[in-house]
Amino acid sequence: MALIEETNMTIATQSSTRSILTLFWPIALASMFMMVSAPAQATPAFARQFNAKCSMCHAPLPPRLNNLGITFKRLGYRLPDTDDEGRLVLQDKPSRSLGDSFALIGDFRAEKSRDEPALLSMHEVELVGSGTAGSHLSYSTMIAWEEGEFELEAYEAQVLLGRPHMNFTARVGMVNPLLWDKWGHQRLGVSRAHLLNRRVPAGEFAGYRPRDMQEGVELGFNLTRVGAEGGALRTTFLSVGVYNGLSPEGPELGERDDKKDVVVQAVHLWGESHTIGAFWSRGTVTDIGDAAFDDTYQRWALFGNYQVRPGTDVLAGYMGGRDSTTDQTLGRISSRSWFLEASQTIAPLTAVFARYDRFEPRRPLASSVRRGLTLGVKSQPLENLLVTGEYSGPKVGTGIRARDLVLRVVVIY
Repeated sequence: MALIEETNMTIATQSSTRSILTLFWPIALASMFMMVSAPAQATPAFARQFNAKCSMCHAPLPPRLNNLGITFKRLGYRLPDTDDEGRLVLQDKPSRSLGDSFALIGDFRAEKSRDEPALLSMHEVELVGSGTAGSHLSYSTMIAWEEGEFELEAYEAQVLLGRPHMNFTARVGMVNPLLWDKWGHQRLGVSRAHLLNRRVPAGEFAGYRPRDMQEGVELGFNLTRVGAEGGALRTTFLSVGVYNGLSPEGPELGERDDKKDVVVQAVHLWGESHTIGAFWSRGTVTDIGDAAFDDTYQRWALFGNYQVRPGTDVLAGYMGGRDSTTDQTLGRISSRSWFLEASQTIAPLTAVFARYDRFEPRRPLASSVRRGLTLGVKSQPLENLLVTGEYSGPKVGTGIRARDLVLRVVVIY
């Protein structure tokens, strides 16, 4: 248990806006009080399974994963550890009740935008289940209730073959083609970076974005090493994914022809939380609208993060893109985007973050450039409660800058 013990020790070490501010500050102050008076860790499904604190895999706060957490996820929910001789081993989930394999997540939000009334809503409820089935198989699934409807949002089966330090994986199902998640699903803030969340429109095709989940298959090679005396992990992931593709309607998934999307990715992790990686993706959408044409899109990106010191983290990403269409009025569409984010722990269970985004969906047209600053604070006042306050001010071209305020409360069991 040397690796786990060391990991735990290290991680431990305006009238328009008045209505939402009236709601925000009492909750924020109460949350800060609870944080000081009752510091605790979240207890989701994996923590119950391994009888461990969430800080073992999350830093600075859930849901952001540290390198141990990313490796755990990538290797089919098997926990890297060392034996008495310092050799790497993978722990399967202990035998526990079925309920310990599932987590229930409720997402409540209070939102206020410029010239819009404040809105208080239950954004989503998710039932998430993941685990292992023997030494080689694992699974995950996510069912969401949103706007009065249930939806199977994700499902995945994985096979792991090889030794603990060097192995192959095959993932199949509705999977996220982007392996590295710190700037995506495991973000500290409410909003995603424009790089992941914005689309480059091509005629009636809303456009591709890397965060879209698609049905497909991903093959991967994983190389994991452990420092001397059970020290920090060093892990390299290589993967090639072939996915069913996006339909012209945009985020709706479906196949209109026999073309597929391909994603190639390489990621290296070292230390507690340092990462660097790159990916390339290519796909084609066809039969768009009455005047049918093809859009063959490519995206390539560099990304990474560096933990300057415990509690201080810097993330960055750059992505270029090209859409080549058979419609002469559209021709070739170039795009690029980048972001820079920094987070700082200001208390054991509280962190602040700032992110600047720039997204150019059709260079060099200045009227299409989207950019802006996002500021926020995230806290874990109770073991099953996460509170996030966020301000974002995106601006498109020479238009009026938006002013969006969000208070997000997530309840986890």
